[in-house]
Amino acid sequence: MKSRAELETSTNFIDRYTCAILKRVNNCDPEWAEACATSLLSVGLGPRKFTKTNTGLLHLNVWHANFSPSGTDKTNPLKYFVYPTVEAISTALTTKKEEVDLMLPNTFSVEAIIKHMNDGQKEGLISHDEVSGYIKDIKIKGYNADAYETLSKLYDCETVRATFVKLGKYKPIREPYVTVLIAGTPILYKYLPEDYSVQGTANRILHLTGEYKPMEVHKGDSDITSGDDPLEELEEEERTIGSFAEWLVSLRNSKTTFINIGTEKTEEFLFNNKKRIADTYNTTSDSFLKGYLKRANEMTIKLIALRAFGQIQTESAKSISMPFIVPRDDDLTWAGEKVWRHVEHFKKMLKDWGRGSVMEKEPDVFSYSFYASKATTFLEEFKEGITLRDFNRKFGWDTKSKGQIFRFLFDRGEVCFFRQRRGKVFANLIALPTFKEEVEKKPETSRLTKWETVKHYFLESVEETGT
Repeated sequence: MKSRAELETSTNFIDRYTCAILKRVNNCDPEWAEACATSLLSVGLGPRKFTKTNTGLLHLNVWHANFSPSGTDKTNPLKYFVYPTVEAISTALTTKKEEVDLMLPNTFSVEAIIKHMNDGQKEGLISHDEVSGYIKDIKIKGYNADAYETLSKLYDCETVRATFVKLGKYKPIREPYVTVLIAGTPILYKYLPEDYSVQGTANRILHLTGEYKPMEVHKGDSDITSGDDPLEELEEEERTIGSFAEWLVSLRNSKTTFINIGTEKTEEFLFNNKKRIADTYNTTSDSFLKGYLKRANEMTIKLIALRAFGQIQTESAKSISMPFIVPRDDDLTWAGEKVWRHVEHFKKMLKDWGRGSVMEKEPDVFSYSFYASKATTFLEEFKEGITLRDFNRKFGWDTKSKGQIFRFLFDRGEVCFFRQRRGKVFANLIALPTFKEEVEKKPETSRLTKWETVKHYFLESVEETGT
């Protein structure tokens, strides 16, 4: 990613907006600032700007998700930059005949999205600085597949139809154009189901998994205003937002409608990028990562086009008459580097989430101590154990991963497995070792309990049946 000095001298919209955020929000991750700028450019351009591939026109909406820890300042760039700029664009596009509001409902509720779009606003930004609650609701309410399938269709700008009976009165949403810019903390991995990846939604998102980094303090950075007139500074910030909004509106209204990626140089770049993707794809056994890589070249093409549009200045956009432009070398380099950074973030997300290749390897102390800690902490609430069925509902680990984690815990004496008569049947349970000690002190309870001593047989049956 470009340095602060390079951003300050750049004339590209993405760099200029990124730099503006970093100047105001001292603790902001530069990649998040860049994601905000890229997403805003996507919103500003709207649904009538494209790039053309061999399969047809490709819309330029992009989706970013930042799952960084709390305290990495994900909120302020949205609050003080993105939202005011979107509002300014909406105001500039509003006419006496049509009111434009490019801020879509900040929810993943299929019902809310369909209702809103039926009122006529089919394009805009879905954004929220803490999506953990929505992810939790999607899982608990039990419509995972429908929600994630609908989100995938929105990304692909496909027709979205109401699937609930109560939504039957609503018309299909044709040619929606949605940009997504969301943030959350790693706690959302607790509620994120495999459908997030299996349904393909994760493969359409540029993920960020930032960590706490050393703070860089630049001259002029401060948590307080340094001028003599705070009101004047606020007015200057409004003018800055206004100028960025004007820039985007001029791009939207320009006669340039698509980026031509059919040049020899761009084709060579994309060919080499695709070879790199193929090499990574063929050397991994991680099915989740394979699915993500299949979308990587398309992501690269979108970013090339967005970056190329960002090179057009406000005055040029008003006067330019060409229907298309070609990307520069800088556009290619930037897009390629950005995509591969997000591939690395996706790998880290899979590890933090507990999915993908990290769960296919033989367990080791470093990889599984995190999951062991989560499980044993949870079991402390159940002094007499909990059925494996209820334990599974809590964590939602897939069958193979569950067996590996159970074996890891059992081998280290951190849990015990047993069958205990519950009414007319024996139930499979899991508990902390202290429970076994208490049971063996009581003969009447001990007679009803069957300890599983053949651990591998028991765990293999768990892996096979998921019981």
